[in-house]
Amino acid sequence: MKRFVLLSLFLIGCLCMNGFILPPAESTLPDAPAVSAPADAQKVAEAKILNLLNLNNVYGEDFTNNEALVNAAAINLRSYASEQGFIENDIVTAYIKDIYDIDIEINETINVNMPKKQGYVYLIPRGYTAYTHEIMSVTDNGDFLTVVSLVSVDAHDSHSVIGTATTKLAKNDSASFGYNIISSDIDYNAVSFAA
Repeated sequence: MKRFVLLSLFLIGCLCMNGFILPPAESTLPDAPAVSAPADAQKVAEAKILNLLNLNNVYGEDFTNNEALVNAAAINLRSYASEQGFIENDIVTAYIKDIYDIDIEINETINVNMPKKQGYVYLIPRGYTAYTHEIMSVTDNGDFLTVVSLVSVDAHDSHSVIGTATTKLAKNDSASFGYNIISSDIDYNAVSFAA
């Protein structure tokens, strides 16, 4: 009997405590702040596009040149290089596929006169040019986007210049940035020396 009374008191206590820990009624909860989904989605898309543009160092005819694509990718992947300067082929080809949606085979025709190692690309020791974009406009053309950007071109061995880049992007949900670069050209007639 004593156990029954103790158990009853314990259950009554639990029921009383339950009233104190229940959440307030829905009507007393504050409203969630309104979120502008389309505006936020546009900002996210523009941030992804800007990051993609700033990673790009392939312009003009280099899109059709496997060696230029591989060497441009190797510059951005230099942190993956061994002490001897080699980067795994799989890392380079995956990068090119992700950024440009181009399937490439790395073979002996790439960097013919450079050191070789089976399954690896040699990172040619050299200075490189950095491109920094500021988006001016994005036009949706249905199958692709056209992005016009102000680009600062900072070569390792010359003055910085400013130009206008026109880049075409294809939507690709499986790409890291949601887009692939189809082409990109810099209008060097509009380039002026940066102050």
